[in-house]
Amino acid sequence: MDPSTSAAAVQAAHDEALRGECAKAFALYKNGNLKQASKHLQKLIARHPAHPLLHYAYGRLAHLLALEQRDEVGIITRFNECLDCAVAATKVCSDDQCLLHILLLSQLH
Repeated sequence: MDPSTSAAAVQAAHDEALRGECAKAFALYKNGNLKQASKHLQKLIARHPAHPLLHYAYGRLAHLLALEQRDEVGIITRFNECLDCAVAATKVCSDDQCLLHILLLSQLH
């Protein structure tokens, strides 16, 4: 077997597993377990800090939470978390055009 194919297959399986973990976090959020969803994603980021998907997922969760806030401080806090996540994601995957677009948009607001 070609080593590059094997490495690609391992990476694909790893990515798929992390997507599943992100889905679990969003299921927790949808079921009203916000704290657990947030902690789940934070643990994943701690274990896999170089994976942009996890930073993006945490930023998406912060965005959802920002939309639920009723006070200005809460809104600003959550949107700043979104920005921090976008920055972290682009640092580990600087050539991802989607992430760069999100970062650009967040800086315009």
